[in-house]
Amino acid sequence: MNLPPATPPPGCPAHVPHRTRVRSEVPENALFGAEFTANPTAVYARLREQHGAVAPVVLEGGVDAFLVMGYHEVLSVLRDPVRFPSNPIHWQALKEGRIPSDWTMMAIVAPRPNVRYVDDDDTPGSPDHQLHSRLRGAITFSLRKVNERRLRIATERIANQLISEFSSDGIDLIADYAGRIPSMVMINQLGLGRRQAAEVLTLVDSILGGGPESVPASADLESRLLRLAADRRGRPVNDIPSWMVAAPQRLNDEEVMQQLWLVLVAGLGMCQSWIGNTLREMLTSNLHTQISGARLTIRDALDRVLWDQSPLQALTGRYTRSTGPAQHLGRYEIPPGEMLIVGMAAASSDPLLRSGEGPLVGNRSYPVFGSGPHACPAESIAEIICATAVEHLLHRVPDIQLAVPPEELVWQESLLVRGLVALPVSCSHIQSVPTLTAQSV
Repeated sequence: MNLPPATPPPGCPAHVPHRTRVRSEVPENALFGAEFTANPTAVYARLREQHGAVAPVVLEGGVDAFLVMGYHEVLSVLRDPVRFPSNPIHWQALKEGRIPSDWTMMAIVAPRPNVRYVDDDDTPGSPDHQLHSRLRGAITFSLRKVNERRLRIATERIANQLISEFSSDGIDLIADYAGRIPSMVMINQLGLGRRQAAEVLTLVDSILGGGPESVPASADLESRLLRLAADRRGRPVNDIPSWMVAAPQRLNDEEVMQQLWLVLVAGLGMCQSWIGNTLREMLTSNLHTQISGARLTIRDALDRVLWDQSPLQALTGRYTRSTGPAQHLGRYEIPPGEMLIVGMAAASSDPLLRSGEGPLVGNRSYPVFGSGPHACPAESIAEIICATAVEHLLHRVPDIQLAVPPEELVWQESLLVRGLVALPVSCSHIQSVPTLTAQSV
């Protein structure tokens, strides 16, 4: 199967100047702008009141889409790649040249040959009919080889190291901790040096944040990962790229690179925001007290954040099939070739789930890890990294406090992730790392 490249080639309709209408004001159904960044829940509530479980929305740049907000509707979309495929070749606006090549979200939505963007039914009867299953099989094969005990120990070591580097002049738990742990852990799992962790995290942040730098950032990340795949094919070691190269699905270097791109982009943004949002919740509510009083566990706190402050806010890249009939979803008959935004955070706040019962603690049916054939294969890895990071911070800095009023915290301007720009804190004491002795062991 000949898949389109990650960046549209010369002559592709994506390079034609943007022809959608120009809006001088941010419309009420916009998934961008100051109101959406500050309080997306209010925007979801307004859209749900006006449209029900599915609403027509506008993305940055005047791009139209449909936001799926109902919990059950989200699961229906995720579980049915036949009606709602993942491949952007179905997106009519892209094929007709109504999306510019420098659109802020192009690095995320452009067609690319990784498991996130293909489905098994893309080319029935061809040798690559099972393409999604083949690529996912290689990812699953590789991630299952990750030793969870060693992963936890590596995360503990990195967490302790970063905590020991906290400055008495001020601590930003995003820049100094939550934003660094996932990248350092994943760089370790990829077999790369620590020096590259900050560079890779900067590239991933650029890709997820959108903007003019997102496309070149994606190209830079691809180049690095392609060199890594080629190196591991000749010199395998015990790391994810080597296992992916050796997977029975027999991926080539380009395919290995694309799957590693997905693991990094999806994993780092998710983990950084999950850690940061959990720490914010502990510093601005009674969550910390409940944990220290043994009424909740760290895992309970992480679950609560996935429901109430989902780090993965929305998922792009579901479409109504371009050659099929209109699809009934919510109150709408959605025409062929339309983009759907899968509202993970909106679905988590669906009133049909809440019914006045408060936080959904202990319930792990949140949609953030997906469902169906594209469900996240790295949930346990993300949980280990995030739980270990939160636990060690609370243990070593027990008197940590927010250094600014909660209302002064600033959220990232992103449709995809829900995370803070910074989380300034203060403390009076940092516990030392216990030294193991032969007797204690």
